Amino acid sequence: MTENSTLNRLFPGATPESCGIPSQAILDFMDRFEQEGIELHSFSIFRGGRQIAAAHAKPFEAESLHRLQSAGKTVVGLAVLFCVQEGRIGLEDRVTQYLTEYLPPDMDEKFTRLTLYDLLTMRSGHAKDTFHEMQCTDNWNREFFSLPLDYEPGTHWVYNNGIPHVLATLVEKVSGQILPEYLKPRFLDPLGIHMTYGFNQQGEYDPAVTCLSPASFAKFTLFFLQKGQWEGKQLLRADLVEMSGKALVPNWDNDRTDADSHCGYGFQIWHNEVGGFRIAGGGGQYGLIYPEKDMAVVTMAFTPVKYNLIPSFVKETFYFKAQEKPLPEDPKTYAQLQDRIQRFSLVSRFGTSQSSTGRAVDGKTFTFGENSLGLESIALHLQDPGFAQITARQNGALLSARAGYQGEWLAVEGEGFVVENDYSVFSRIFETDTNQTLLSAWWKDEFTFQVNIRSMASMGGGSLIFDFRRNRLVLTCIPARLNGRNPRTMARKAYKFEPIILEAQETYEA
Repeated sequence: MTENSTLNRLFPGATPESCGIPSQAILDFMDRFEQEGIELHSFSIFRGGRQIAAAHAKPFEAESLHRLQSAGKTVVGLAVLFCVQEGRIGLEDRVTQYLTEYLPPDMDEKFTRLTLYDLLTMRSGHAKDTFHEMQCTDNWNREFFSLPLDYEPGTHWVYNNGIPHVLATLVEKVSGQILPEYLKPRFLDPLGIHMTYGFNQQGEYDPAVTCLSPASFAKFTLFFLQKGQWEGKQLLRADLVEMSGKALVPNWDNDRTDADSHCGYGFQIWHNEVGGFRIAGGGGQYGLIYPEKDMAVVTMAFTPVKYNLIPSFVKETFYFKAQEKPLPEDPKTYAQLQDRIQRFSLVSRFGTSQSSTGRAVDGKTFTFGENSLGLESIALHLQDPGFAQITARQNGALLSARAGYQGEWLAVEGEGFVVENDYSVFSRIFETDTNQTLLSAWWKDEFTFQVNIRSMASMGGGSLIFDFRRNRLVLTCIPARLNGRNPRTMARKAYKFEPIILEAQETYEA
């Protein structure tokens, strides 16, 4: 049974109205992403044990692997709670007693009072994030304990990306297994979750590159909504789950201006402004849990900025509209919602598959002078109404790919297509073929044909823009953007590549 089929069995579909939410409110929710320019990859909404909406932007599907980013912190926190449940470690235990091999001789003595509770709530005593210093060394844990503490442990909150790594090491020390293997029989297998993960240069589990599918991320979120229960079995004590999501400590981050970021912090989990709590990862990986509404909202997205607005989208569009009783059915609006979900694609505007210019350039080969891409020639074959065929010669090799129309994406196997960058840096965390490229195309106007390029191994995307004005081809090649930490080099900044503009040597007759 697949990850998604299990989810659908346990949380059968229902209309939003039957669960007290207007269909129009969910359409408004989807609109907000477009209005703010946030690239939404998937979302699902659950209420009262029913799934009232689920959508996956093509080429993503319910079981496509997707990086969790900082939502991986909650995976670590969950593993720690299982260790607490089994008596392997206590919340008030001093962590240094378990990690003696990583303690430097000149360690700040305040570390000896650092408890597991302090680590889980991001109150190590450091004044700033330790992760940059940690990743620049060959021993991340030792570096964590080498950085002097500015505050007494447990007295000062700061969002610290180094802490999950130390927590993951603690799980390994007290259980004898790396964290994913420890979670497998206790959580992953019972929920039918397939989790892919990566390692740092020292071969240690790295939470930031953990991957789940949208279906599995939904299960992960619903496990918290159900207070540690799954299919009638209490896998994790309810009091531990509830404690993890409470506003256990006050938090403040001057870099975060949204109200939800200042409402308290739990065990690697944020508290919501309106109540409940959320699993949160950069780019828009959210598992929003609202126990008082018996509701959960799950999103996966890819946006370097503004993604912290997503919790407010939920509040503004349907959280406050959610009624305790069913609403009258609204077949017309519900049909509009279903149509929107069916057409949901990362190509937001489908344009058209035909153009008079297309008839003029169909099958014509355009050549280029020497360039940094090594692109020698390219041609569009546009006679088929369902797709465009693109052929190119690059660095002496002949390339061929099909691009779907109307928001459809077609796959091509190989090491990339013209502008796709090296995704092999992600090969250790993705079990799918990291070299699979997907293409979708459309005529933006009478003279401009755009081919969108995606790789399932990266959240970024590139494009080829064919401009046929003035009876000549100007080709703009926009390489994919690889945002997020490179698991091989641990570089922190996004990889951004400048567009390459090539002018063909041939003209064409309109």
